[in-house]
Amino acid sequence: MKVDHLSPSRIGVYLQCPERYWYKYESGKTVSSEYDYAGNSTIGVAVHKVLDEFNKDNKGKFVKDIEPVDIDYRITRFRAIWKDLGAHNPELAPSGEELIKNYFTNYKKYLPSDAQILDSEFMFEFYLENGIPIKGIIDVIYKVGKSLLVIDYKTGRYAPSQEEIADDIQLSLYDLAMKEKYPRAESIDLAIYNLVHGLVKTSRTDSDRVRVLSFLESLYATIESDKTHTAKLNNLCSWCDYKKDCKAYNEILETDSKSLVSMKYISSDPSKLIAYLSDLRVKSKILEEHQEQAQALLLEVFKAGNMDNFEAPSLGRAKVVQNQITNYNVSDIVFFILGRGNPKFKEVLDKLRKNNISVENELDGVLKTKKSEIDKLIEVFPNLGNSVRKITGFGNAYIKISTSKALPPATTKKLGKGKQ
Repeated sequence: MKVDHLSPSRIGVYLQCPERYWYKYESGKTVSSEYDYAGNSTIGVAVHKVLDEFNKDNKGKFVKDIEPVDIDYRITRFRAIWKDLGAHNPELAPSGEELIKNYFTNYKKYLPSDAQILDSEFMFEFYLENGIPIKGIIDVIYKVGKSLLVIDYKTGRYAPSQEEIADDIQLSLYDLAMKEKYPRAESIDLAIYNLVHGLVKTSRTDSDRVRVLSFLESLYATIESDKTHTAKLNNLCSWCDYKKDCKAYNEILETDSKSLVSMKYISSDPSKLIAYLSDLRVKSKILEEHQEQAQALLLEVFKAGNMDNFEAPSLGRAKVVQNQITNYNVSDIVFFILGRGNPKFKEVLDKLRKNNISVENELDGVLKTKKSEIDKLIEVFPNLGNSVRKITGFGNAYIKISTSKALPPATTKKLGKGKQ
């Protein structure tokens, strides 16, 4: 495939699925109106535009000096922008409005007071040694003393972990762009600001930059030589604009893609629809059982090799994860409410059970209740969470697989201007 430049979005699409990359950037195929609808994606675009307006309005100001925000006005701007983008589902509007409200209510909690807005929606371009341009847009750049803080806004519900952003390709590209434009900056902090969950920061070392540059040149060569653009099935296939034309996706469903989209061939006959749904559930159950078996085998391989993670180039990173489970001592809960030695202890305990606040007896006789149940009581007794003993344990281990971001071994390559 011909590659005239790379960008965070292009890299993300190719790593996710080469065939989707081909459809999106090489085929010239226009997405049909059947998929090109104004929904959650345009909410994100509208929210970004509102934040860009705000940042441009306050460019050059320190965070501490920015006047209180008229949130109602910013929400009004969101509605207008979203409408201009072709939004037609009013039921989705509140989610965007809530994101706007969350940001302007909390942003000063996450940003240094001496951070100064340097630029917003900054378009960058730098070149690899082979002359390939790397392009992108940074949401907002702050100057903090002699350092920089580069932020990428996210409007989804998923909050990336510290480990994930430490290996995030998009942030790595932002770092390279800032390193070239502001070579005298003492440091460059990179952050994901999720408008639901808040801000998480990371940074890159010179060694990281060398590895990223090697990765970019390697990826460019891979895309250029890719003549088959083979589909890679993933968790986002159901939301892909090109799933109607994807052979791999439709082979999984074992049904004609046009029939899948319209459902007209079964919607007029309830009995056929019931049979179709029942068949899907059976297949789903079979696949779920195979998934559990495959996971158990992989856990055994990891255990035998004394490993907790493994990176398979072009496939992904598999990591053993074990969730910690927290419970609370129910006796402490009751004592907190009544006071120790109160004769009504048993009465209150019975009342907890009757009100569907689950209580269970451990073998050692310790009463405990799950954290989710405690949360119900904390609403009534705000200090309760700090007044009871926690009983911690671990759930079953499982395998988490993330999109591959494997970088080739470090080389001596440096960031260069290349061809202009």
